[in-house]
Amino acid sequence: MDLKYYNSYAEVDLDVLRDNFAKVKAHIGPSQGFIPVVKGNAYGMGTLPIARMLIEDCGVTVLGNAQIFEAAQIREAGYEDVDILIMGAAPFHAIPYAVKYRLQLPLFNKECALALSKAARDQGVSRIEAQIKVETGLNRIGARPGQQLAELLDCIRECGNIEIVGCFTHFAHSTEYNNPFTEEQYQLFVQGVEQIKAAGWSNMRYIHCANTGATVWFEKAKEICTHVRNGSLYLGYSSMDDYSNPLNVKEPFSWRAFITNIHEIGPGESLGYNRYFKPDKPTTVATVSIGYGDGFYRPLAMNFGPVLVNDTRTRYLGICMDQTFVDVTGIDCKLGDEVTIFGYSKGGELLSAFELERFTGQSFVYPICSPNQRVLRVYKGEKTK
Repeated sequence: MDLKYYNSYAEVDLDVLRDNFAKVKAHIGPSQGFIPVVKGNAYGMGTLPIARMLIEDCGVTVLGNAQIFEAAQIREAGYEDVDILIMGAAPFHAIPYAVKYRLQLPLFNKECALALSKAARDQGVSRIEAQIKVETGLNRIGARPGQQLAELLDCIRECGNIEIVGCFTHFAHSTEYNNPFTEEQYQLFVQGVEQIKAAGWSNMRYIHCANTGATVWFEKAKEICTHVRNGSLYLGYSSMDDYSNPLNVKEPFSWRAFITNIHEIGPGESLGYNRYFKPDKPTTVATVSIGYGDGFYRPLAMNFGPVLVNDTRTRYLGICMDQTFVDVTGIDCKLGDEVTIFGYSKGGELLSAFELERFTGQSFVYPICSPNQRVLRVYKGEKTK
């Protein structure tokens, strides 16, 4: 592994990801398709490498993204035959690029439909695909079944150049087993699907509502849905409220940095800006080669959160923009040894993203999406052509 000039690296185990993908496919069965989501830089793991694995190794023919920027990377890499759904609202200035890159936007009001139709005409595109986002209770974007959805469908019909190939909604609390609000949202979605079909779009190839949590337990969705749609589940994070993992997916993502200095401090001394840490006994401190300028979640360090030095669990003592302090008192370590921020140490010890979630009160997604461009991505198990 050539680390070049990087201070830290994030390792993605593609063999684990392929296995996770297979587990999700086996769980949903042959009657349902699967729309894997690669939004948020594939949850920090790298949009293009993960999309490449899904398309070339797993045979995926449809992907979900959140922004046109992400989908453009996939198209510009030469993947022209895969369908790509943009799940979030696109600002009007970006809509012409959805046409350029043949992306499926979510339509949820007349304004976005008209803007998409105009962008297609301006580019000489006679037919552009899109999906309807149905509002069922998350109250983010979507058209409510009934009058609001009817007005949107009438507008799309009048545009004449938009083909509705799918519809979807998003559950607000499906990470709790048997959550009654999920059932309420589902029944409202059924109404929306029936309304869209009755308006003339009866052959939609994508009907989906099951996100990560619902994929695990909400079997009823199979009654009307053609696909499930999730990101964190196949990426190795079963985000149920009770931290259960019924599909036994495995975390594939590990962020590791290096010890650059080791020194002793004692009572009466202090560590870091504003003299943040003041020991009450002799303490051995390791300086580590990353800081919040690398995307590290600062409160984790400032609240003495967990970290692995080699395979030993210890705590942070503070952080700066580019360097972090770790308590290595009594730990056998030396300059150059690895420090695991999350994921697996080289020796196989796991510091789960869910442990960081419980410690910080922030979603597990936050720390794994945070490593920025200063952090090298390394792909274990990458297939060579």
